Amino acid sequence: MFEFIKKLFLPITLTLDFIQKYFKTIVFITILIFISDSNSEKSQTSANLQKIDLLGPIMDPRVVLEKINKAKDNDKKESTTAGVLYQDKAALLKASENSKDSPDFVAGILANIEVDQEHWLTAGVHEKLVGLAYGNDIYAPIKLASGKNLAWFSDAKNVLASGYLWEENKKQLAYKPFLIHQPMGKGMVISFTQEPTTRAYLDGLNVMLMNSIFRAAAHARPLAR
Repeated sequence: MFEFIKKLFLPITLTLDFIQKYFKTIVFITILIFISDSNSEKSQTSANLQKIDLLGPIMDPRVVLEKINKAKDNDKKESTTAGVLYQDKAALLKASENSKDSPDFVAGILANIEVDQEHWLTAGVHEKLVGLAYGNDIYAPIKLASGKNLAWFSDAKNVLASGYLWEENKKQLAYKPFLIHQPMGKGMVISFTQEPTTRAYLDGLNVMLMNSIFRAAAHARPLAR
């Protein structure tokens, strides 16, 4: 019986005996295998690089250089201007003005207005009125093919009735419309370029406003029902 048990556990005893004899060697070999495996894993790790996908046609350097040279030529053309001779300081000041800017803002002045008395909108209105001019909105006269200018500001010398107005504003405001009539479809558009009822103290302007309210219906065609 003892011999049977001894044979049964013989592989285990031989294995343990082998480990006891060659323990240091086994540990050393295990460490070497571990180090070699870690190095192989590091070598297989991908580099920390950004992936870039290049799409589209490849640029031709000659085309790019041609565009750069063309841009340089355009810059040279735009940076030069024809020579101008100024004879005096007044010419210099005139050339320095911002002619395309909006007129200066008007805080509020009384302006003289002339009236076309041959229209039903101006019936009962005096040929000379005084109205309030405020802001920097100045409108161009309407064309005769589109409508009619029924009231307008006086000339630059006489446009100012009361207050202070820059010379440039006087020139801009002169002969610009105050009341415009434009037929439109079966009716019309009546436009005041300035407020005609400010504080209700400008006599004459209220008559034009009442005409536009009560007389306009008689000159319009009713809409089909």
